[in-house]
Amino acid sequence: MTLMKPIRTALQIAAREGHIEVVQSLLRHGAQLDAYSESDRMRTPLDETAGNGHRDIVELLIAQGAEKDFRGPDQ
Repeated sequence: MTLMKPIRTALQIAAREGHIEVVQSLLRHGAQLDAYSESDRMRTPLDETAGNGHRDIVELLIAQGAEKDFRGPDQ
């Protein structure tokens, strides 16, 4: 059996879709703010939500310490 990396993290999906309660719960349970999937052009949860206009989640992620200029592990 081959395990595949997820295309997006749960936090990325919740942020992208505007589910602030889910984002808050994931953060309370230790979700990584700047986690990304290499197969998704290294988009973080902040990238996902900002691109969809969810200002309340953008503000929440920044208040929690999300990096505004994340460039990936080798940048």
